[in-house]
Formats: sequence, structure tokens, C-alpha cells
Amino acid sequence: MANNIPVRDPASKTSAAFKLFIENYGPYQPIDVEFIKINGRSFRTEWYSQFPWIEFSEHLQAAFCFNCRVFPSKNAEKTFTNVGFKNWKKGIEKFTQHQKCNAHKESTCKLSSYTFSKKNGSVISELNLVHKNSVSQNREYIRCLLKTFLFSARQGIAPPKILC
Repeated sequence: MANNIPVRDPASKTSAAFKLFIENYGPYQPIDVEFIKINGRSFRTEWYSQFPWIEFSEHLQAAFCFNCRVFPSKNAEKTFTNVGFKNWKKGIEKFTQHQKCNAHKESTCKLSSYTFSKKNGSVISELNLVHKNSVSQNREYIRCLLKTFLFSARQGIAPPKILC
């Protein structure tokens, strides 16, 4: 274990997770690390692919939930946000259980919504874009109608019946 805690390590600060997320960092998932055994068991790197939200603290030798640290909810499990999970014997069981809990689902939803709005703009900007397109199409339709009426008037003929 290092004396200096890396900035990306979940043990550094819970509040740093959002800042790292804004800077386009994902979960801290070190691979070339000495995973210390606790009761004959240790953290397994295969869990990174099975649970992509897991991050590992080299300093605390514990697992955390990246999503819950970035957007913590009121009911967030302290084990996965502040303390760290170390009971490797029940790792898969507890990770699966955490993944299904409402606090984790809420954090994951907030994270994906934030990412979507950052990439595509807010809902308001989307509505404005749709409105602008609608106004533009309506103006083009009116322009065609006016051209038709003007042509009919110049020729002295009755305008065509328009079915709306």
C-alpha cells in the first residue's frame, strides 16, 4: 500500500468522484495491484467486467460503487460510497444485491441522464429545436400556398381547392 493516496483512488474523497466524472474519468479499476488477501480471499479483477460500476481502492483494499459515489442518493449504502466493501467471500452476492437496490438504480439513472444531456443538450434545447423545425416547415407550407394564390390571381382563375 502506498502512503500517498492517488487522486483517482476512491479513498481520496467521496466528493472527488463527481469532479473526476466531469473530467471524463470512469471507475478506478487498477489491474496491476497487489490485492491483499482477507480470510484467504482477495478482490478479483474479473468483477470489473461483471460489474462495470465497481472501483477498487488500493489504499483501503476495498471495493466501491462509482455510480453511487458520483450521484449519491439519500438511501445510498455507506459500504459502497464511503467505507468500502471487503467481504470477498460474499462479493458476487453483495454486488448483485447492490446492483438491484433502488439507491444504485437511481444513481445509475442520474449518471446516464447527465451523460445524455451533456452529449445531446438539455430537454429544453431539444424542445426548442423541435419547435424551430416545426415553425420552419409551417412557413414553407404557407409560402407555397401564397405562391399558388398569387399565381391564380394573376391568371384570373379561381384558386384550387385545398384539402386541409
